[in-house]
Amino acid sequence: MKRVLLVIAMLVVCGGIGMGVRVWTAGEPELEVVTVDPPAELVPLAETLTVDTTGMGTCPGFTVQAPRPPMSPPTTASDGTTSLATVILDDSSSAFLVVCLGQTADLGTPRELVAAIEPHDGVEVVGTSVEMRAGFAEVVRRDVKIGGTELSDRYFEHDGWLYVVGFLRKPQETTALEATIETILLSWTWS
Repeated sequence: MKRVLLVIAMLVVCGGIGMGVRVWTAGEPELEVVTVDPPAELVPLAETLTVDTTGMGTCPGFTVQAPRPPMSPPTTASDGTTSLATVILDDSSSAFLVVCLGQTADLGTPRELVAAIEPHDGVEVVGTSVEMRAGFAEVVRRDVKIGGTELSDRYFEHDGWLYVVGFLRKPQETTALEATIETILLSWTWS
C-alpha cells in the first residue's frame, strides 16, 4: 500500500509522464529469451546497401546485403526519427525497414521503449521476446498484426542510439522470407 501511495504522489509531483513510464516498466513480466542461430543456408542477395549518415547528426551508418536497392536515401522526419532504409523484398511489397529512433539517453533501453509502446486500435500484439544474435547487443523483438499484414520489429542499441528494424509482410510470406531477413541481419556491419 505504501508503494502505491508513493507512486501516486510521484506521479502528481513529477507530472506523470516520465515517472509513470519508469514505474510501469519496472513491473513488466520477464521476456522469453531466444538464441537465434544462423539459417542452414544463406539466401544469395544481389545488392550491397551502405547507409552513410555522415553529417546528418544521427545514428551511425551500416552496411548490409539486400535483395534490391533501397527505395530512397536516409531522411529525417519531423519527430526526429531517421528512416535509414526501406527495401522491398519481393513482388508482394514485403519490406525490410530500418529506422533510427534517437538516443538511449532520451528514450531508454530497447526493453523500456517496447514496454512503453501504447496499444493502438487495429494492432494486435502477437508476441514480444528477446533475441540473442551474433553481431548485436540484446535485441527486443515485437510481433504485431495490422489488418492482413504482419510486422516484426527488432529494437536494439548501438553506440548510444536506438534502432528498429522492421519486417513487413503478408502472413503467408513469413516462412518464405524469414531466411532472407536472417541473411540481411547476419551481413550487418557498422560504419
